[in-house]
Amino acid sequence: MSQLKRQDMIEGMKATAYEYFLDAKEYSPEPSVYDKVADIRTSGKAYEQATSVVEDTDPSEREEGAAMEPIKPIEGFTTYAKMRNYYKMIEVTRETAEDHQKFKSFMSTITSGWANAMIRGTNKLVLSHFNKGGLTAGDALFNQSKTGVLTDPSGALCYDGKPLFNLTNNKRTSKGGGEYYNAIAETLSAANFKTLYNLMTVTNAKNEDDSEIEIRPNLLLVNGALNFTARTLLESTLLPGGANNDKNVLEGIVGLVSTNYFTPSTGWVLMEAKKGLILYQRETEVIDVWYDHKHKLYLSSIEHRKGVMIKNFRFFGGSNIATS
Repeated sequence: MSQLKRQDMIEGMKATAYEYFLDAKEYSPEPSVYDKVADIRTSGKAYEQATSVVEDTDPSEREEGAAMEPIKPIEGFTTYAKMRNYYKMIEVTRETAEDHQKFKSFMSTITSGWANAMIRGTNKLVLSHFNKGGLTAGDALFNQSKTGVLTDPSGALCYDGKPLFNLTNNKRTSKGGGEYYNAIAETLSAANFKTLYNLMTVTNAKNEDDSEIEIRPNLLLVNGALNFTARTLLESTLLPGGANNDKNVLEGIVGLVSTNYFTPSTGWVLMEAKKGLILYQRETEVIDVWYDHKHKLYLSSIEHRKGVMIKNFRFFGGSNIATS
């Protein structure tokens, strides 16, 4: 067992007047980012699954006296989300907790930042789908298999056997037979933004049966390194770098989330937020505190259960996302 003992808290055992502080308290609380991009739902199961039924054909013209032809809806892909457990736990010897000279209520002090850590963990869980979404070999993050319970047929990739972000040389095929890609490899600029925007709203604005639909991107996700570039692009009234005072048609076209939880320093993702990615909350934070009388230990833990489902690639477009 990895027990916290007095030898691990040497300065804390000294009855001095010097400052002794919890490092986490020095920093600003973690802002939640996951709720800006994910559709958040509750779950009461070990896993969730969803299958779309596609029926969005246009009405047909019928001549007088002619018979009507029936339509035939099709099933789309089935997508999954397994519930995953995330926790923190500490074991402290009775002597450490009771002899500590600086933190008089040792257990409550040492665990006081745990709620903030769980927010950080959820940010990483959700945003990692964008960080790893271009990997052509996939990642365990996308594998929703649960031993003895569920086998995810797409393995470490998305529901259709492709990465979340696929380039033009790795197109995905819809149920209707159409071929699509939603990733490019270009820097963030006005011209490249328009290219990706049009890819989402024109080329990829088709359902699984390849019928026209509406996709309306409303959010740009960037790493902090691109924050000012993105703000210049989206907040300037006049075209950035232009000499003719041309109006910047991209001003206010989408919102902006700049966060270091999205790790590609030159990458950027355009999306219709809160669509296509669902965060299921199976169990909110549960805190347990107990005492082990046999070993004379104070113990505390916090745990929650969450799962993420990638439901539809069409709501996302990415650029400069790692493929390997």
